[in-house]
Amino acid sequence: MIGALFLGYIVIRALHVGAVYDEVMTIETAEKWQFWDILINRGSRHANNHVLNTLLVKSFFYIGNVSLFWARLPNVISFAFYAYFLYKIALRNLSTAVGIGLFVLALANPFLLEFFGLARGYGLSIAFMMGSLYFASEDFKSPSVRKFLASIFLAGLSAVSVFSMLYFFLALTFILNLVPVFRKDAASLKKGLGISCSVGAIFLCFILPVVFRLHKYGQLYYGGVHDFYNDTLFSLAKYSLGSLGNESNVYLALNFLLLSLGVTVSAALFFKREWISLRNVFVGLTTFLVVTIVAAYYLAGARYPIDRVALFLYPLLVILFCFCLNDLGGYLRGGVISLLVLACGINFTLNANFYKVGVWDYEAHTRQILEKVNEEGRRTGRTVNLVCSTVLGKVVEYYVNSCNYSYVHVLGEGAGAVSYADIDFYILFSREFEPLEEMKDGLSDPWREFLNPYKKDVFLEYPKEDIYVLTNFRTSD
Repeated sequence: MIGALFLGYIVIRALHVGAVYDEVMTIETAEKWQFWDILINRGSRHANNHVLNTLLVKSFFYIGNVSLFWARLPNVISFAFYAYFLYKIALRNLSTAVGIGLFVLALANPFLLEFFGLARGYGLSIAFMMGSLYFASEDFKSPSVRKFLASIFLAGLSAVSVFSMLYFFLALTFILNLVPVFRKDAASLKKGLGISCSVGAIFLCFILPVVFRLHKYGQLYYGGVHDFYNDTLFSLAKYSLGSLGNESNVYLALNFLLLSLGVTVSAALFFKREWISLRNVFVGLTTFLVVTIVAAYYLAGARYPIDRVALFLYPLLVILFCFCLNDLGGYLRGGVISLLVLACGINFTLNANFYKVGVWDYEAHTRQILEKVNEEGRRTGRTVNLVCSTVLGKVVEYYVNSCNYSYVHVLGEGAGAVSYADIDFYILFSREFEPLEEMKDGLSDPWREFLNPYKKDVFLEYPKEDIYVLTNFRTSD
């Protein structure tokens, strides 16, 4: 019932939330490329092609039609698998109260749910990760080749969905093979290493050439360059809490949650010293995963995962916390999990919405704006000329073409090539947008500098997202 409610929320979002830049790029790739070209990322110099997601989007276009909802459907469906495997982990390993708490906490993150309703690979990768964790937990309790293979294979699919999930794949493979070492089970270790090497070789032979090519063209720039705490954890907390502008509150909440996690893990390890346990599998997995991310930064220059790329850490940390909490006293764990579920429910209520994506909030109103601009052209009986901030251009172009806004003409000549008098509307993203250094040239806004000296009127405004539609440009009143 709980899972169905969240699935309904995701479906409604998938139907109503406007397209974002990365989705438009995915749809274009799915339409134009053949399956094999998508699979090997042939001819592409950008990291936007989440391979498995794009393949599924193209397949769904054959089944249904070329539309935003059909492009999002693979991730919507993947949420059902995510919730199913999460439920199985909670049901089979935890007390009733903690199990329900785990299920709610791992679902009721509005930032996480956003990506189960978008045509990107993040929802798929997290669903595969949860399936991998389920089979890993079952293999720990009752070792078998089938369960071990399923866990490693799903972890590999997670990495194919989003290449940054290689961290998870490596960490899980290491921990699963470490368990038989502690159990002194040479036969299981031999089988595990054989499966790990075989499956790992298959996936890595596919993934690594693409990763190296993207590195060659400088496309692996999205990430943090400071540290794991300020880049990965802070960005994840910021968007999960919906506090884009209040950093002090985010740091306060993040520090409290990390302190709670640290105390809970330490208490569980101290009071229940059962070293070969499923709890410690998650302790080891999370620890090795973080060490792998930090080591990759220092040894290979790989950037720290941030915001959406770091999303996979959220359910993993929730699972770690709940498994450790489950080993503490009944009244204590019941009270703690109840408070966290309440806090999580309040956060979800405050941040749930059906119109925007936190990372791309500035694209929330693009279709609505174009409808009103097109209606203005229809009212005046002429085609109106439109320009926009560069960061909005791809989605504007997508909607103008797909929705047949016949009274809107997007000027592509560039600032300085046309007169201000030729411009009827300008969609301005007014926030001081500070992209990564490698993105600055591509996201500069020449129209803003070009039109700034002229007087203008506000046609539409969305101050919460810093979007303004300006019109009636003139030299004086």
